Amino acid sequence: MKVKKFLIPLLLLVFSCSREDKGSAQAPTAEKNAAAAQSTSPKNSTHKTEGADSSFLTEFFGSKLVDSQGNRVAVDRLKGKEKIGLYFSAHWCPPCKFFTPRLVRFYREVTSKGKAFEIVFVSADRSEAEMERYMSSEKMPWLAVPFNSPKKDFLAEKFGVRFIPRLIILDKNGKVLAEDARGDVERYGVGAYDRW
Repeated sequence: MKVKKFLIPLLLLVFSCSREDKGSAQAPTAEKNAAAAQSTSPKNSTHKTEGADSSFLTEFFGSKLVDSQGNRVAVDRLKGKEKIGLYFSAHWCPPCKFFTPRLVRFYREVTSKGKAFEIVFVSADRSEAEMERYMSSEKMPWLAVPFNSPKKDFLAEKFGVRFIPRLIILDKNGKVLAEDARGDVERYGVGAYDRW
């Protein structure tokens, strides 16, 4: 269906929220940008490995992530993943609230088939409490960049995220496989995983 292929990307663009909106995360501060710049390598860098390695993971996420209960988890938990999704979202964004349950189902189906896949949530919420409530209420089974981490702004800038929800898929070396994976998930369901 040509009409459907045309309409879905158009609807995804129309039904997005701006990260720059007052409801979005705080604007990056000079201190956050400086801290992120000190711990990162040039834009679009990749690392040759057999799975996601510590240097790639640390560059993108720092040393710790958090789960939906707010517990700190070592970033090494992502080691060996063939594909990692970066999910930029916020509880205040209606399109995010619409897409997140679909992404949770997608994630559960893909990982139940034994695929080496993980998603890391990058919140645009206004507070840590809102982020934790959103993760809990939507039953997000994945990890997140800590709310106060400068890596949130680093990742949004690195990947040019201006609107949410946005799902970006990376390979095990940090190379972008899909910039609009949200559209892929909507179009192809679980089949999107093998298309990346």
